[in-house]
Amino acid sequence: EYELLNILQVPRAVVSRFYLAARQVLQVHYGLLTFSHSLFDEEVLRRHRSVGDVNADLRFRLAQYFLCRPVTHRTCEEAPWQLFQLRKWKELSDVIMSPEFFMPLSATAEGFFDLMYYWASLIDPLQGDVNP
Repeated sequence: EYELLNILQVPRAVVSRFYLAARQVLQVHYGLLTFSHSLFDEEVLRRHRSVGDVNADLRFRLAQYFLCRPVTHRTCEEAPWQLFQLRKWKELSDVIMSPEFFMPLSATAEGFFDLMYYWASLIDPLQGDVNP
């Protein structure tokens, strides 16, 4: 709830009202608010896929939000992922090469896999060049 309030920059009453109205289709999974069934997730993606600029703007806001937060497990997961989805290769490389993100990511098997995945995405597979 705290992250939603900060990211959306709306009054707590708005988030509370939304949560009460949607609580039957939402669940908390590992501390994150998600849909209770994959059909809801698929429908949201289908409806919002065509508004790419809006999605890009929201992803950029999410990336900025997590980059401005103190470094935690959550920020180390979210910030690079949002930059990867946006294809912001320069920003992604800066983040994953910074000691603040590199050290926590490389300390776990999952984080190390993420690092390798992001690193591979920075290389143009056809020419071996780094993506611009």
